[in-house]
Amino acid sequence: MMIKALFILGDIDTKYKQRAILYTDALLKTMYIDGKLYHTTLIHKQVKIEAFLEDYAFLAQALISGYNATGDELYLIQAQRFANIALERFFRKGSWNFSDGEFQTKADIADNTYTSSVSIMVDVLNSLAILLEDEKYSHFAFLTLEYNSHELGRRPIIYPCMLKEMLRHLKGDRIIKSNAYNLSNNALELSKLQYPFIHKKVTKNTDYLVCGDTSCFANTDKIIVIDDIIKNSF
Repeated sequence: MMIKALFILGDIDTKYKQRAILYTDALLKTMYIDGKLYHTTLIHKQVKIEAFLEDYAFLAQALISGYNATGDELYLIQAQRFANIALERFFRKGSWNFSDGEFQTKADIADNTYTSSVSIMVDVLNSLAILLEDEKYSHFAFLTLEYNSHELGRRPIIYPCMLKEMLRHLKGDRIIKSNAYNLSNNALELSKLQYPFIHKKVTKNTDYLVCGDTSCFANTDKIIVIDDIIKNSF
């Protein structure tokens, strides 16, 4: 969660982005060993407890934030890897387990002390779907929302993050495509766009291409008009 926050703050000051990059590298070096992700460790101690759903979910979300902040596709590849493992280990026909093995426990969808790992996984899957242009991830996200739709409709105030993902599913993501220079040098201006479900993707475009999950709507060289382009795309 801290790494994600630092990547977002990097839109204001690049020193935060540099810290996020360092912390991400340190986290992966410490907790992802021989192809296995772990849950926690003490300094200078051997890791022992394997990762739970929340570890995969929040790490993948932070890595996607890293991709949006830097354009480095390695972050996106890593996020996809952890999402795939999470789907294989914890996903069960729309429901998610918090842990697997001998002591399987069902993951809570309510946002309590911190956001539900199930809702974070839905966010990750929706993000991967549009960034990778791979519908299978949005399919798993939809199955999760469908499975929990009755409870979400009955008490939405308890599940604000999942409610947000439901609205996201209904409205759709928008993705801003441009070259690395444009996205990096104008990160602060792009962060002020009003629509809440926006990603950035590095391409060879010299202007800004505004796209949805299946098609692109318009291109412009003026960030100030992107809000209107997105508004008119619905």
